[in-house]
Amino acid sequence: MVGFCSSPRFIEHRTGDHHPERPERIKVIYRALHDAGLLTGADPFPEYRVDLRLKPLGLAPLVELAPYAADPEWIRAVHAPAMVEMIRHYSESGGGVLDQGDTVVNAGSFEMGLLSAGAVLRCCDAVMNGEVTRAFAAGRPPGHHAEPNRAMGFCLFCNVAVGARYLQRRYGVERIAIVDFDVHHGNGTQAIFESDPSVFFVSMHETPRLCYPGSGYDWEIGVGPGRGTTLNIPFDPGAGDGE
Repeated sequence: MVGFCSSPRFIEHRTGDHHPERPERIKVIYRALHDAGLLTGADPFPEYRVDLRLKPLGLAPLVELAPYAADPEWIRAVHAPAMVEMIRHYSESGGGVLDQGDTVVNAGSFEMGLLSAGAVLRCCDAVMNGEVTRAFAAGRPPGHHAEPNRAMGFCLFCNVAVGARYLQRRYGVERIAIVDFDVHHGNGTQAIFESDPSVFFVSMHETPRLCYPGSGYDWEIGVGPGRGTTLNIPFDPGAGDGE
């Protein structure tokens, strides 16, 4: 069984009509899963119609998992407390823009950041407790650019890093592998775990010579006790499934 953890509430993180990381990302995921017959519950966005040319796949429906807001203690397990409090204050004060203008915070963003991280934790719980064999969290704001001391690249908290620490401390998982595939390097996840030998981080991304955030060269393999547990695999622009 495969779990799916998301919430219509994730559209409450408002970034602006022309921002690439906007609420429609959640709407189109729900639309695709409903059109493919993988979600059987009520459609939370019936008015959102987009022709994805998908047909029912004939697969078992996903097990829908409800996210919960992560306790800030789990966010602080991978991020500096001062950073967490800064984002909380920024959000509660009405919001604004961080990180050279591309990371947007509004009045609900801190709460949505906790819920996005909590979606990952809910997936961890479901797998570890045997509810499902694997699970997918569709949340926003996203996470893999958020470094230990700063939000950046649309990301407030590094959700997958929060999940990894949660698995280690709540469930006693000793070794974790994180595989990140995205056109951009997962610099935040790398920065959090680059000296930690218990987490093996793999990132596949476009060459940092040409792509944000400019990190993720193949010679970046971790530091100190974590040397050898970071693996970066840069690709040329245009690389696809074959590569």
